[in-house]
Amino acid sequence: MINMTNFLKCTLVTGLTMFCTVAGAQDLSRKIPADALAVVTVKGGNLTELMAIKDFDTTFIGKEIISKLSRESNGSFKSIDDLGLDLSANFYYYHQSNDSVSYNCFLAPVKNAGKLDQIFSLSGKKFNTNGSLRTSFESDSTNITYWNDKFLLFVAAEGKSSYFALPDVSSRLGLQSYPGLPGTEVTIDSTTTVDYTEADDVVEVVVAPPPPPPAKKIPSVKNKKANASNKQKGKGKGVHKNTAKKKIAPVVEVPVKEEVVEEYPVAEEIVADTAYAVDDQYSGYNNAYFENEKIKKAIVGGWAAAMVAEVFDRNDLPSITGNKDFVKNIDNAAEVSVWIPGLNKLTEAYMPTNYFKGMDFFSGYGSLNFKVFLEEKTIRTSAGLVVNDEMVAAVKKIHKRKLNKKFLNYVNEDKMIGYMGYSVDTKAYLQEYPKLISKVYGTFFKDEVEMATDLFSLLLDEEAIGKVVKGDALFVFNGLSSKEVSYKAYDYNEENFETTEVTKTKQETLPDFLFMYSSDDTRLTEKLIAYGVKKEMVKNKNTYYELAIPKSPLALYFTIKDGIVFMGTDEAQLSQIGSNTYQSKINAIDRKMLLASNFSGYFSPKKLDARLPAGLFGQAQDKTQKTLRSLGDIRLKSNKINGNLISGEMSMDIPEGQPNALRYLFDVISTSLK
Repeated sequence: MINMTNFLKCTLVTGLTMFCTVAGAQDLSRKIPADALAVVTVKGGNLTELMAIKDFDTTFIGKEIISKLSRESNGSFKSIDDLGLDLSANFYYYHQSNDSVSYNCFLAPVKNAGKLDQIFSLSGKKFNTNGSLRTSFESDSTNITYWNDKFLLFVAAEGKSSYFALPDVSSRLGLQSYPGLPGTEVTIDSTTTVDYTEADDVVEVVVAPPPPPPAKKIPSVKNKKANASNKQKGKGKGVHKNTAKKKIAPVVEVPVKEEVVEEYPVAEEIVADTAYAVDDQYSGYNNAYFENEKIKKAIVGGWAAAMVAEVFDRNDLPSITGNKDFVKNIDNAAEVSVWIPGLNKLTEAYMPTNYFKGMDFFSGYGSLNFKVFLEEKTIRTSAGLVVNDEMVAAVKKIHKRKLNKKFLNYVNEDKMIGYMGYSVDTKAYLQEYPKLISKVYGTFFKDEVEMATDLFSLLLDEEAIGKVVKGDALFVFNGLSSKEVSYKAYDYNEENFETTEVTKTKQETLPDFLFMYSSDDTRLTEKLIAYGVKKEMVKNKNTYYELAIPKSPLALYFTIKDGIVFMGTDEAQLSQIGSNTYQSKINAIDRKMLLASNFSGYFSPKKLDARLPAGLFGQAQDKTQKTLRSLGDIRLKSNKINGNLISGEMSMDIPEGQPNALRYLFDVISTSLK
């Protein structure tokens, strides 16, 4: 029999991710709840236009996937299209979370439900049918798959340990403490009460922990769905708010509907088959742990079942399509899109609020988006962050400075492998930084933050510092070099038990770079240089200086010219800069990127491959160089602020001879896997 968990992962992760996983048809987007913390969208139609399904089947990756799935389905799987999903439509992944449980959800359009039925049947995995609805539960009941003739929803639910560790929750559920450990006692209740509802309409489900060896019987999905109806609608929440203060109604038994009885075990087989060779001291610990896991998984499974059933049963649930920001970020040209409604919402769902209560690390930040474009000649990604008006004003002040044009006189594209340039206004940054910090910590440490920010402004002269370091800089990476260096070692003579000091040599791989930044006031830098020369830590080379770093094979050279401070590893280059004989060369694309963006970068994998020292990566040298040769030039840049959106882009060129970015990606992946 096939391991159904692995099979689902292979089909829903490998097949969908490689070809079209999570993304965006409008009919399925209406099934995404309004409180989703993240939504991923992949345009299946865009992908199948770039590569037909039959062509994907013939790729190295496609053959591997088909071969694996064919073995697991007794040879009936011959194409990725046999999944029964509509690969030319849009797929979605979304994430939900509350204080007690998190859900990872996959939404996929169905083209042929019969093929899905066949996959489950051949796997030996049972599923129930109620009209056009099919339901299947994994062994521990927390992984659930529902599908019909239109779409499939797979949900993996995970309970949060922080919730089940709460004393009132642990006590109410009858979770055991672990015996055999110092300071612990065993408290075992005969029954466990699970409350799925709000105080207005409380119904409890009584779950009896299984006395070994008989296994515990968990109520059916319909039972749990009926019991969970109020608490679980649209949110999948468990017991959350003021449970100790609720007026608990008498325990009632909910009748099971005879027409559909869907039972799912709670990892009993897993627990039974797991053997641990432990001391008797820890046997009680293991028993209590697994009993607790059974109870928790049963509860989480009930929440998940109620949530999934509601998605299929109701069409009037609040949807993410009602969020204007989500709709605004839909981009039909993007093959993959990621949208997060708010960084604060996402972090609050997982951050330990007991330790960070009152702190707002993402004050002023709104929604975040990330997009992937697979184009004819480039692979392009973009990222954007929405901020409030106050943050926009601060960022505009900080970013008002542009890169010093004189930097371009010291860039040679024939020599450089990459660069990174940035430009900010140091004075504005020092003025705005205390305000930004107060937004994060102000609520929790109001008085302390106010005093710290006042002291910060008092001690610093922002205008003076802004003249010394204006805020624009350029780092140019020229490659790696191998240098033979000597070091002292000791040889041991076993005959006379004496050690002798000897000098040995070894090869060191060193970076070759040039760094420069603007300065309108170089007096402090000049004083530091004079002090270094006086203390013989710095050597004066007339037009430049050398700084020898003790016990390091790396030597640094620096100079000051035209209001720019230079520092680098190439002595000849610094000599040429100091004597005004350096020859520059830069193309129009890089010139525009450097001068138009507050942040920009470039990297050429092919140039790095040509200059890698032999044997740097050992046995992986050939594979590393082969991968570098297959990659195109990579560029990244920041964009101008557009309204309240701060954004940037990264792109990689596609080598000649490739029809489009998707086919190129498959070639690169196949090359690295072979």
